[in-house]
Amino acid sequence: MPLLFLYLPMTPFQIAPVGSHDCMPAHASNSRGAHAHVSQHRTLWLVRLLMLCVGLTANHATIATATPQDEDFSIQGEYAGKSSAMQVIALGDDSFEIVLFGGGLPGAGWDRLDPERIEGDRDTVRRIASVRGVKKTERSSPTLGTKPPAEAMVLFDGSAESLERNWLPGAKFSEQSAGDERALLAGATTRQGFQDYSLHLEFRIPFEPQAEGQSRGNSGVYHQGRYETQVLDSFGLNPTNRDAGSIYEVSAPVFNAALPPGVWQTYDVDFTAARFDTHGNKIREATLSVRLNGQWVQRNVSVPSATRSSIQNEGPNPGPIHLQDHESPVLYRNIWLVPRDSQRDAIRPWVAGFERFQSDESASGIALLTQLRCTACHASSQSLPVPQPAPNLSSVGKRVRPDHLLAIASNPSHAKPGTTMPDLLHGLPEGERDRAGRALASYLATTGRIVDRPGDAAAAERGSKLYHSIGCVACHAPRGDEKSEALGGIPLGNLTEKYTVGSLSDFLLDPHAIRAGGAMPKLVQNRTEARDIACYLLGDRILAPSSEQFQTTVFHGEWDRLPDFSKLTPVKSGKTNGLDLSFAGRSDQFAMVFEAYLPLANAGQVRFFLGSDDGSRLLINDREVIRHDGIHPHTEKSGRVRLEAGVHRLRLEYFEGNGQESLSLEVESPDTGRVPASMLVTLDPKSEVQQELIPSQFRPDDSLVEQGKQIFFDKGCVKCHAMESKEAPSGLLQAKRLEELSGSEGCLSGKVPVGLPQYYLTREQRHVLQRALQSLRDPQSQNNALHHQLMASNCYACHQRGEIGGPEVTRDRLFLTTTQEMGNEGRVPPMIQDVGRKLKEEVLASIVANGAKDRPYMLTRMPGFGAAVSERLTHAFVKEDTIRLDGESMREKPFPPRDSEEGQELSIAGRKLVGSDGLACIKCHVFGGKSTPGIQAMDLLRMTSRLREDWFHRYMLDPTRYRPGTRMPLSFPDGKSAVTSIFHGDADKQIDALWAYLSEGTQAKSPIGLDGEAIVLTPTDRPILYRNFLEGLTPRGIAVGYPEKVNIAWDANEMALRLIWKNEFIDASKHWVGRGPGNQGPLGDSVVRIENTSPIALLESLDSKWPGGTSRQRGFRFGGYRLNEAGQPSFEYRIRDCSVTDTIIPYRPQEESETSDGETQLKRTLKIRVPSIDKLSGERVVFRIAAGEIQERPSGEYLLDDRTTVRIDGIPLQRVQIEGRVEWRAELPVGSETVITQTIDW
Repeated sequence: MPLLFLYLPMTPFQIAPVGSHDCMPAHASNSRGAHAHVSQHRTLWLVRLLMLCVGLTANHATIATATPQDEDFSIQGEYAGKSSAMQVIALGDDSFEIVLFGGGLPGAGWDRLDPERIEGDRDTVRRIASVRGVKKTERSSPTLGTKPPAEAMVLFDGSAESLERNWLPGAKFSEQSAGDERALLAGATTRQGFQDYSLHLEFRIPFEPQAEGQSRGNSGVYHQGRYETQVLDSFGLNPTNRDAGSIYEVSAPVFNAALPPGVWQTYDVDFTAARFDTHGNKIREATLSVRLNGQWVQRNVSVPSATRSSIQNEGPNPGPIHLQDHESPVLYRNIWLVPRDSQRDAIRPWVAGFERFQSDESASGIALLTQLRCTACHASSQSLPVPQPAPNLSSVGKRVRPDHLLAIASNPSHAKPGTTMPDLLHGLPEGERDRAGRALASYLATTGRIVDRPGDAAAAERGSKLYHSIGCVACHAPRGDEKSEALGGIPLGNLTEKYTVGSLSDFLLDPHAIRAGGAMPKLVQNRTEARDIACYLLGDRILAPSSEQFQTTVFHGEWDRLPDFSKLTPVKSGKTNGLDLSFAGRSDQFAMVFEAYLPLANAGQVRFFLGSDDGSRLLINDREVIRHDGIHPHTEKSGRVRLEAGVHRLRLEYFEGNGQESLSLEVESPDTGRVPASMLVTLDPKSEVQQELIPSQFRPDDSLVEQGKQIFFDKGCVKCHAMESKEAPSGLLQAKRLEELSGSEGCLSGKVPVGLPQYYLTREQRHVLQRALQSLRDPQSQNNALHHQLMASNCYACHQRGEIGGPEVTRDRLFLTTTQEMGNEGRVPPMIQDVGRKLKEEVLASIVANGAKDRPYMLTRMPGFGAAVSERLTHAFVKEDTIRLDGESMREKPFPPRDSEEGQELSIAGRKLVGSDGLACIKCHVFGGKSTPGIQAMDLLRMTSRLREDWFHRYMLDPTRYRPGTRMPLSFPDGKSAVTSIFHGDADKQIDALWAYLSEGTQAKSPIGLDGEAIVLTPTDRPILYRNFLEGLTPRGIAVGYPEKVNIAWDANEMALRLIWKNEFIDASKHWVGRGPGNQGPLGDSVVRIENTSPIALLESLDSKWPGGTSRQRGFRFGGYRLNEAGQPSFEYRIRDCSVTDTIIPYRPQEESETSDGETQLKRTLKIRVPSIDKLSGERVVFRIAAGEIQERPSGEYLLDDRTTVRIDGIPLQRVQIEGRVEWRAELPVGSETVITQTIDW
């Protein structure tokens, strides 16, 4: 019988309208179904007792099974809506348990948060369904009705022949037909025994709403008659290891994929039998991988022993399929299996797109074409995903250990099971194969030699945390426990046998240099992270605590400062591992000199951190970098020096007087980040390690190099691998175009001819590759370019687009967050449904090419796939999402300039909306790196640099439309804002204001409520005067905040109105808490500078130059201020015999005018008493409106700096020109009091 590994489809549930498939429940029986919530359901023991008493039992109690006509049957089941769903469990007699899910149904959008459970009757169900906007739906398993392949053994197909041929006596048909074919009743055992196989079967559980526990639709599928996968009515339950999808009492399913009773469901099981030695001792446990209704619920789970109620003990012999009879009328149909060669299956090429999305035959086949690099030999005119070349081998000898070179060249699939590298030497006699492998490895070894350096345990511990958090396990298997490792993933192989710490670090830091095309994206942010992960992945064998890095010399003596070592006689010398002070042989009165070599791969600034107790000194290339001399406790000093790439001499001098002794040295370089020096230094002046950490058995043979080179080119290795500076011999392979291939020849034939690449494909892999080749001849296939690239790059491992992708349920727990309160939004990468119209094109391109970390709370990072993938994906996203606009235009809305009046109005409104008194965005979002105690979602100041404005606008109006299940509140229900005080609640204008404000980026003024430690002074009934160090004023500034939300800052040193602003007054925390340093600026918006010095001056003439210096230097004297009954101040000052009273108060015009919108303004009243002419010494008292750009308006008002409108009453102004600048002034009459009124609007 053929030995194959059958892979069945693994897509999400298919949704069908109600009534789209057979939902007929089972006929009446002698048992009751099961339900786990026993405590919540009716107890039926009295009913059973009554039946027994009146003789209603035969072999067991008989309870009438509900029928489709029961109204409860029509109510129970699944309901789904836009972003929520529910499952309704019938409990009998108009009683139901209602399970409420966020996002969608299990396996179809559920947000994985614990569902809410409610009990109620039919009316309750209907009301909840109406409120949540969900409707009844019926799902079917995507593997339902799967036809057996040609090599399958059909165990039951509804025919009498299959029943009699394959099942032991006692197996029987159901008393009712199940659709057009008869079903098999539980309580059947196959005649045949089996070893390893893939099994498909379909089952239906009866609708028995009043049954409970393990009595509700109970059966089970026993593999080899030994290991049970449970069959039970577990619909809607929190699954345990005794529910549907479980390996009974061994492993609970990762989630509940059970469908309602009365619906045909499917099991697809890959079973590998336990292994025993010749003495009958078990050497490997049986394993099961299980899909319930097309969903993975168990992955490679080891079963330690036969499960309860097995019909056969564990042993080396094959065993039957047994369908357990648990006194419940469970039905089975469409049962078949395909024997598997588990050893052959284990070495199949592992391609993520195929493993997960095999049912999408064309797309998963395209993913295989890409990963297997078929286009390296077979050209195509179609737009396929970006090619993923095999590793660049130009310097492979420098990064890969010799033994691995030999292993991978000789037999790739055995050296690394799951590799996509083909076996080019298959079919050769063993001796010839061995010689060819040695020749290839010898040729590859000419590209360099490895430099081995030890790792360290601290780095490995950090690396473990990184590996399991930043996204590595989205593609690769987790490590650390058997259950996690059983999840599988893109195989890593034996990395310890392959890499050194340095070479793996280099690869992780820049994977595109070795593997172009985004096959391995970049995740780490720096070399330190790369080295940490490398130390973890390579394991204990590269951690070498006994390695010696320093040549050490010891001196004995008593010093209080570092001695001149050239004049001392050493008492001891040798090699030490690290800065080992115990090598001195005493704890006091000694000195040591440590010498080593520091290799650097890249030039740049290197910083050293030297800590010691007592004195120490560091020299690099005989140049002093740090001196930390004298008697002192352990403290640290640092020094910086620029070093070129290469090897540098390092000398560290140290002495210890008495007491505690300590010495540490760390290095921060372009290569490493900050690490202990002992990790980097060596005793080898050429920076090579003579002793390999993992000694190689293989020694390259120079005599085989030319033969290896010929094989490399003749076998076509050069088609996939770059090999710089190597001349290619003639005779390279020529192959047909992809569109010309039949799909059953060459590499895809059942028996691959010697000389062609052998990938060890499974039957299903060959099948989907054939479908992919067929699709290439269909012009419509080009419409799926984006889908194909996303699958080929494994983007679906993290991201969902439409109904496809997102974390698999089995891996969902691997996506972590620092903020649990954010739910899935805080840990699961975002959907990419509309990313082409969400992100700015250049931002999208950068994110895909270089990766991103815009969500610090989400530990999984966006990796960088390189320029080629970025260009392809960005173009495809924009093209496809533009087509899918559904009538919504992509536009770049013009916004008024920031410094214009309209721009300022929008910005001020936006700040209010973001703040705690508006929409309170800062309660959940970071703002410019600052945050409130809330959940700290993405930084608001990143929004406008990332997002398209039109998408932002639509998203704000309806967040759940673009991200179902989001916790982002609906701020504009029905298109109306809850904040009606801003733009009268106009939603569109408020969203424009948010965009305008956030577009200011780092220049945006912090919103109110951001600083939890702020002491905000808020005037209520009376003004507040604040005298302290104010921004833009001299130390004698006085700020006044008015209840009308206009504010001023008056300078008592300059006798000038320096600043005016609106809204919030001031934050006093800087000066009131600890008397902090610095000046405090206005807290509000629309800050305008009015004048720098007093508006009054003594001049020789009206057009004289305004005097320089401060007002105090010119003779002005501040006379204090007076408060009126309302608490409003009037500031008084004098210049000679001229007195001035300056009063600035809020003013609200009665009607809007051409230049006023009716908002609160300021009215400034200047009362200037001018003495007689004889007291002025011939000078004139002159008033000036302000300094700056001033324009006269036809209305008689003046516009200052295009922002502030001033109206002057009480004196006519004259236009004067001073040194090329226009000013408006007035000469005040002598011997009288003049009252000038300024109305200021801004």
